[in-house]
Amino acid sequence: MAQPPLPNIANMNAAVNGMTVESNTIAQDLQTFTGHQQSLVIELAQFPNYNMGQIQQQLAGIQASIAAIQAMQANIQATLANFQTTLANFQATQANIHADVQIVQASVGNLTALTTAQFWNIDARMQNAAKVARPTQRLVPLRSIQRGPNPQVPVNTAIPNFPANANAITGMTTAECRNLLRSLGKTIPQGLTKLRTAARRAVGLPGI
Repeated sequence: MAQPPLPNIANMNAAVNGMTVESNTIAQDLQTFTGHQQSLVIELAQFPNYNMGQIQQQLAGIQASIAAIQAMQANIQATLANFQTTLANFQATQANIHADVQIVQASVGNLTALTTAQFWNIDARMQNAAKVARPTQRLVPLRSIQRGPNPQVPVNTAIPNFPANANAITGMTTAECRNLLRSLGKTIPQGLTKLRTAARRAVGLPGI
């Protein structure tokens, strides 16, 4: 199945930048318009010097035009406010998408580390199994596949205090056996003998 198209972050950033520029242009035009309106009010104050009958008719027309212009100005301001709200919502959505992308990338990284550790451990167990007749030969260390919010050993990290050879497992303490089994995601039995047997099997050796 083909993968559905994903959002292009570069295109989204370009759109936000363009919207921001247009918002600034609208704000500047509105400021210029207000300046012209103030100049008109000043000129209207000079009308008493003219024939008042004729001027009143002209003034009525001008006032009607001003009222229409003010209504347009109010609409422009409302449009600008809506645009700014839309831009803020879009930016919030963009931030959420960016956060989701980071979560996905982190999940992919964790899955890659887990898969790498599992393949490493399969190969290590096969090599260790071949050393069953040579209990003093060094074992290939396994890597942790322990998952969760607070793993004792991070995934795909070499397990600390890994037994040097098969003989060393017979001297492992309860805590060492538990740590080894926990790092490999194995069930932890009760009793030191069972723990050591489980540890042998976990690293690729037959049980005691």
